Amino acid sequence: SAGNEIQNFISSVENIAENNPNLKDSLTPVLEQAKKTGDAVKTAIKEKKEAEEEFARKESIYMSIMSLQEYAIHITHAVRTTLNKIRDRVEYFKMFFPDPSENDIFKRYAEEMYIEFLNVNKVIDYMLSYSQSNFHPEDIKLDEVVREIFLEYNSLFSINGITTDIVIPEKIMLKNTKRQFFRDIIQNILDNSIKAVKNSVQKIIRCSVVVEKDKLLIAISDTGNGIPIDKREWVFGIYNTTTQEQGGAGIGLYVVKTRVESLKGKVYVADSEFGNVGTTIKIELPFKK
Repeated sequence: SAGNEIQNFISSVENIAENNPNLKDSLTPVLEQAKKTGDAVKTAIKEKKEAEEEFARKESIYMSIMSLQEYAIHITHAVRTTLNKIRDRVEYFKMFFPDPSENDIFKRYAEEMYIEFLNVNKVIDYMLSYSQSNFHPEDIKLDEVVREIFLEYNSLFSINGITTDIVIPEKIMLKNTKRQFFRDIIQNILDNSIKAVKNSVQKIIRCSVVVEKDKLLIAISDTGNGIPIDKREWVFGIYNTTTQEQGGAGIGLYVVKTRVESLKGKVYVADSEFGNVGTTIKIELPFKK
């Protein structure tokens, strides 16, 4: 760097002056000027670094706010839809309860309201996690984050007889990014994959990462029941799920989509890495080596 070169120059001049006392007086003004220049360069480097950090911080906040605006529209619609469903069933109770002949309907409506309450709680939890994790960018090692999450799921993998495979280069460092966003992305896809492989004969979940030019590609695949081609975009909408029978609420992939978009990337369902079975979710993020 310029600072190191100036320091090397100062050291060289000092060595010359020390070895040649007769030149000391002549070299003193040169040394003083070099030291002033060195101090100015150090100050400029420090200010440049601070400016870059401030720009990155503001850009992070800006991107988070923009993505929040987009997702808030969907969240508002989803919460209103849920509350309307609950309202209709509460109104039915108000009008007809108690009526022994309607007990089956009362029971079904009570169960449906309970599920709707769980769904809206998931949305609220997501909103809270968004506000808590937005403004803390840090440097992360991607392989450590992925392996950490898979380790947390070990007992769940074991109980369900799931085999896992992780293929990630060890030296991928992501600068000034959001660890919690990556955790949310991977955890929600894993939750879906675990539900999807529940009835599969061979249960495998694989996470692989590659770098192609200026892109970081993350793929999470499973040998589950798959996603129909006509629903590959639909599944990223809030409350849209193909695993409803396994308890899917349609929140997970929506969280994945909004998190990926906040990181300036895109996510989509690709052809399965396992051929005719399962699902592969691919994430593309901008990446500079």
